[in-house]
Amino acid sequence: MKQDWKPDVAKTREFRADIRTELGKAGSPGNFLLTKNNTSPRAKMRFYMAGKARNMTPSLWSYLPQNAIFKQGQFASCSVVGSSGILRGSRCGKKIDQSQFVSRFNLAAVWGYETDVGSQTNFTTLNPSFVANKLNGLKTQTNCSHFGNILKQFKDSKLWLPMFGASVYFSTLKRTMVTATEFQSVQPVLGHPDHFLSVSKLWRKTIGNNRLWPTTGLYLVLSLVDVCDRINVFGFWPYSTTINGSDVPYHYHNDVTGKKNLHSFDTEFKTLVNLYEKGIINMHFGACL
Repeated sequence: MKQDWKPDVAKTREFRADIRTELGKAGSPGNFLLTKNNTSPRAKMRFYMAGKARNMTPSLWSYLPQNAIFKQGQFASCSVVGSSGILRGSRCGKKIDQSQFVSRFNLAAVWGYETDVGSQTNFTTLNPSFVANKLNGLKTQTNCSHFGNILKQFKDSKLWLPMFGASVYFSTLKRTMVTATEFQSVQPVLGHPDHFLSVSKLWRKTIGNNRLWPTTGLYLVLSLVDVCDRINVFGFWPYSTTINGSDVPYHYHNDVTGKKNLHSFDTEFKTLVNLYEKGIINMHFGACL
């Protein structure tokens, strides 16, 4: 891997053009989210992972933003911040916050970790299993209050919900959307299933595997290639040790272990490293000096 990374404008331009062609309209930045402009109040919505299609309802439609939040060339620089324990002690916070747009995943804690992961957040994803397992599906007022306190760390950011990923989580995510709206710290937004499917098909075609889904991390990086002039990636490290052999926890903010049945973390990492070596994205693998 390169030690002194430099952007390659020509290769980046070529890669963006290829991505636009492969993803088509369904995978364009304007289709990243469900909006009032690209979805009708009673549209038939399909779940991209599992579940019977169901109709959009006027009440759910009312929560959608009017317009897309992303467009081509929107940001000069973006930081995509993964949750790997490689960030512990990295002191990358200042460099992360220098970007115009900062995205995070699954409400990974910021408070108490600012020196390593920064404090700015413009966008964060949320896995429904987090709500179901860690917040009891928001079934009680105590659960909701806990959720509201977590959201304070991400004030004024967008909260991405995969509402049409798997139907089994639909009710949980709808409750999440309503509850988050009531707390007014973040703006819940719903991922467009056609967009996720478009990126997933490209990923599967690239690796020759029709069963694996891309992680939300890879999905977001590929989605932002056409939105950000410069993408800086932090906290993406799928291995349990560093190059020097030091232990690396799965997350910087807790002690959970990862599941690899749906994803190929190693393959994804090598894909991102390939983009790094071509000068298309800048990956930060260790301490930020």
